[in-house]
Amino acid sequence: VDQYWTATEVTNNNAWDKVALVQVAMLVRTVEPVFKQPDTQTYQLFEQQITTTDRYKHAVYTTTIYLRNIAR
Repeated sequence: VDQYWTATEVTNNNAWDKVALVQVAMLVRTVEPVFKQPDTQTYQLFEQQITTTDRYKHAVYTTTIYLRNIAR
C-alpha cells in the first residue's frame, strides 16, 4: 500500500475494487461523567480534529484492518 485515501476520495476515483485495507479511528468516552468541572480537550482522528467540552474521560483508538480474499 502506497496511498491512503478517505472514503470520499475512493468514491470520487471509483476505486472501491482496489481497497486493500481500512484504517479506523474511534473516540470513546466513559458512560458517566468523571470530572467535577467541564474540561476542553482536542483529539486527533487521522486528519480530523474533534474538540470536546464536558466532564467525561475520553480515549482514541486506531487500528488498521487488512482485507483478505481480495479478488483482483
